[in-house]
Amino acid sequence: MPFDPRVPVAGSPQPGAGQPPPAAPVAAPVPAPAPFPTPASGLPPQEHAPQAAPLPTATASNSSGQASPSKKTGWLIGAGLALVVLVGAAVFALGRGGDTVANGPETTTTEAASSGSSAVTEGTGETTIPQAEEPEDETPGSDPDPGLEHIACPSETPADLCDLAVYVETVRGRPFKTFPVIELEENDEFDRRLLELFDEDSAELAVSGHVLSSLGMIPADADLVSLMRKTLEIGVVGYYDTDTKGLVVRGAEFDLYSKLVLVHELTHAHDDQWIGLDRPELEDAEDETEFGFLAITEGNASRVDDMWRASLSRDDQAELSALELSALSPEDIEVYLALPPFILQMQFSPYVDGAALVNKIVAAGGEAAVDAAFEDPPRSSEQVLHPNQYLSEEADDLPSLPIADGDIIDQGVLGELSFRYWLGERVGEGWGGDHYVTWLDGAKACTRVEVQADDAGDLAEFSKAATAWAGEAPDRLVEDLDGLVRMTGCA
Repeated sequence: MPFDPRVPVAGSPQPGAGQPPPAAPVAAPVPAPAPFPTPASGLPPQEHAPQAAPLPTATASNSSGQASPSKKTGWLIGAGLALVVLVGAAVFALGRGGDTVANGPETTTTEAASSGSSAVTEGTGETTIPQAEEPEDETPGSDPDPGLEHIACPSETPADLCDLAVYVETVRGRPFKTFPVIELEENDEFDRRLLELFDEDSAELAVSGHVLSSLGMIPADADLVSLMRKTLEIGVVGYYDTDTKGLVVRGAEFDLYSKLVLVHELTHAHDDQWIGLDRPELEDAEDETEFGFLAITEGNASRVDDMWRASLSRDDQAELSALELSALSPEDIEVYLALPPFILQMQFSPYVDGAALVNKIVAAGGEAAVDAAFEDPPRSSEQVLHPNQYLSEEADDLPSLPIADGDIIDQGVLGELSFRYWLGERVGEGWGGDHYVTWLDGAKACTRVEVQADDAGDLAEFSKAATAWAGEAPDRLVEDLDGLVRMTGCA
C-alpha cells in the first residue's frame, strides 16, 4: 500500500468535531517552502538520471500485447509500511496528516476481550505499571451510548491509556475485541524496527521515483528512497503494524502528544480488528481504490484524534500545541523543506483530504456509513477531493492503457490529486480519467500519460498546461488526440 507519512501542523484548522483548538504558540520562523510546480512557475530543467538497474517485469500482457508488471494502483509512492505518525509542527500550514499501511496477513478475530492481555513496555525491557482504575465520569461527549460495554483493561496498563481506548471505543460505537499490545521504545530501537519495515518495500518506492522524475514532478537526480528514509528517521513518533497487530510509540512517557498519537493508532487497531486494514487485493485494482482506502483509513483516525483534541481543556490544548511545535529541531525542519513540495503535499492528502471526506460521510450516515466506506472506498482521488461525488457514486471511466515504447516497469493512474499539484489546481479539477505507463530507455526512464477531461474546455486547459510543461525541459512531447491529451517525458 502507499507510503504516506503524516505531519501534523499545530495551529492549523482541524476537521474534527466542530470545536477547533485555540491558536498554537508562535513558533520560530520557518523558511517558506518553494511553490508547487505549475505551468506558470515551471520546473527547473532536469538532468538525465544515471543508468538504472534492470527491474523485473512479469509475463502478463496489457491490452497492447506488451509484457507488463502487475498493476500498480493507489498513489504512486507505494512503499509498504506500518501505519506511522510523523511529527512536523510548523512545517506546512496544511492541516492534519497521518500514517501508512503495511502489507501483512489478513485480519483474524482474536481472543475475547475478557481474556485479552496487553504488554506495555518501555524500551526493550518491561516496566511495572500501576493498575488501571475504572473511570468515574466520562469526559463530555465521550460516551453517547451509556450501554456500551467497554473492553476490560489489563491490570498492567496505565489508567490514562485505558481511558484512550475507551474514548476510541465510544466514538466507534463498539469495544475492542482484544486490548492492543502497545510498546514504548527508545529512539535507537524504535528507528531500527521502523526502518526494517520501510526497507522491505523500498524497491517499489524506487520505481515510483522513475515515474516522478520522468514527468518532472521531482528532480531527475533525486533519490526518493533516501529522501523518504530520512524523513522517517527524524520524524516518526508512532505506528501500528497490521502484521503484528501492535502499536509502537517512540519514548517512555505518556505526555499529551503521545496520547494524541495513541488515539490515532488505537483507532487503526480498532478498525483493523472489526473491519480489517490489510487489503492486498487493492494493489491489483484498475483504478485508485488503494488510495481511496488509505484516505478512509487515515481520514478516520485523524477525525477521531481531532475529536479527542477538541475534548481537552483549553489549557491542555495549548500544551499539546506547544509539544507539537517543539517536536522537530530546526535541522529536522530543514530536512522536510528540502523534500520536493510535490511529495510533501501528496503525502499529506490521505489525512487532510481523507479527514474532510470521512467527516462528510459521518454527517451523512454516522459511524455505520464509515464502516461501509471501508468496504466500498473511493475509486479515485477525485472522489476523495470532492466528497459529494463519492456520496453520489459519481465516477469517471478511465481511458485505455497507453502503448509504451519498451518493457513496462510500472503502470497505473495518476488521478486528479497528482494533476492538481503537477499542472495546477485549475487544470486538475477538470480531470476525467487517466492511465500511465513507465519504461526504461537506456539511462533514462520514460513515462507516457493519456488523460481525458470533463468537457472540451477542460481538455483545452490540459493541452495548454501540458504544452507549457513540455517546453520546460528536453525529452518531453505533447500530443492532442481524439478526446485525450498524451504527455510523454523522459529523464
